[in-house]
Formats: sequence, structure tokens, C-alpha cells
Amino acid sequence: MRKLIIASFICGAASVAVAHATDNSAQIGGFIAPSCSVTGVDVRLDFASVTAGQTVTDDTVTIQCNDVDGANLSMNSAEGGLEHDDDEDFEVEYTAVLTNEVIGGNTLTLDTSPAFNNDVTAETQLGSSIELADGRTGSLTVTLDTSGTYAGGYSDTLQITIEANI
Repeated sequence: MRKLIIASFICGAASVAVAHATDNSAQIGGFIAPSCSVTGVDVRLDFASVTAGQTVTDDTVTIQCNDVDGANLSMNSAEGGLEHDDDEDFEVEYTAVLTNEVIGGNTLTLDTSPAFNNDVTAETQLGSSIELADGRTGSLTVTLDTSGTYAGGYSDTLQITIEANI
């Protein structure tokens, strides 16, 4: 009986020791807000003349997207060329070239030649990268492929869009 009491006492002491031990833990985390943007594009790019070969350049276009799945980058011409203010059927074709490190050393080219018709869009898939997440500044160069004929204004809206791959 004496051995049974000693064994019970040892087991009881071990149980008490375990009961006093506690486990503390902390959940550690953080959050970075999603951010995909094209910034720095000049609101207005004007040609000195509406003549084939004329070029305008904007060196302040910044592309950024911090989504791990990468992004889709696109350029879209609303009119399919520089549309004459009075004769909406008359357009001056142009080529827009976006150059930026986040495109992987390549370019995104939009050609408004008649083969593409109105609402011309050029797009490319961008994989996730530090350059894309941090954002990089590149350039947009627009070159007229044809010349204007009529007096007056010519205009188009060129939209550059980036959208995270979901």
C-alpha cells in the first residue's frame, strides 16, 4: 500500500506541474493595399503639325501593380485615329508605342491603321515582378503615319489601362 501511495503522489506532482505550464502565442500579420495604376500621362499631347512622321513623346508614364498574379496592360484609341473635328469620317492614322521596364524590355504598340478600325486596342500580360510592384517610369511615343488634309483640329483619346489578374 505504501508503494501505491508514493506512486500516486509522484503522478499527482507531475499533473500539477503540467497544469501550471501555459502556452502563449501571437498571430503576426500585416496588409498591403492592392494598387494598380498608370500615372504621369500628359493630359494633352499636341503635334507641331499634322504631317506624317511627326512625333510627340511623354517620358513620364509610370506603370505599377502590386498583384502577385501580374496584370493586363492595354492601350485603347477611342476614335481609331486622329479624327477631324468637322469630318468625323476623316482620320489621321498613328502608331503609339509604350516603352517601360515593367513590360520586360519590350514595347506595347498600338497601330490605328485602317486594318484595325475604330476602338483599336493593344494589350499584353505582365507577370508579377519587383519592377511592376514598385512601379517604373517609361515613355509613350506617338508617331503620325499619315497626314491631315483639312484645316481644323484633329483629336483622339488614347487610354492606357492596367488591371490586376484575378
